[in-house]
Amino acid sequence: MRRHRDRATWPRRVRGRRPLIACLWLLAACSGTPDSSDTGTGCPNDLPADCPADVPDYNADVAPIIADRCLSCHSPGGAGEAGHDFTTWDTLNAQQTTVLTQVYACKMPPEGAPPLTSAERGTLLDWLVCGAPGD
Repeated sequence: MRRHRDRATWPRRVRGRRPLIACLWLLAACSGTPDSSDTGTGCPNDLPADCPADVPDYNADVAPIIADRCLSCHSPGGAGEAGHDFTTWDTLNAQQTTVLTQVYACKMPPEGAPPLTSAERGTLLDWLVCGAPGD
C-alpha cells in the first residue's frame, strides 16, 4: 500500500473526489439508522470518512478481489446481464461512483453470491473513497 503522509501531496484525482466523498458520507450520516454499525439490513454503515493514510494498491490489493468476486459477471461474456466491464482499471475507474454506491449499499455482490469479507469490503471502499487510484 502506498502512503501519503501529507494530504497536499495526494494526486489531484483524489483531492477532486472530496465533494463525492462528502456527499456519500452525508447520505450515510443522515440515513436515520438506529445503529451506526449496521443499516438494519445486515449491511454495515462503514463508509470511510476520508481517504486512509494507507491507500490500497490496485494491482496488489484491489485487482485480486475484483477477479475473484466480480469478473464472473462483470466481464465480456460474464454470467449475468451486468453490462459493466471490470476487466481493466480503465473500465472499472470509469464506473467508480456506481461501484462505490453498489458495494457500500451491499447490493454487490448480488444476493445469492458469497458476500465480501469485511477485509475485502474495507479494501474496496478505501480504494474507491481515495478516487480509485491506478498504479
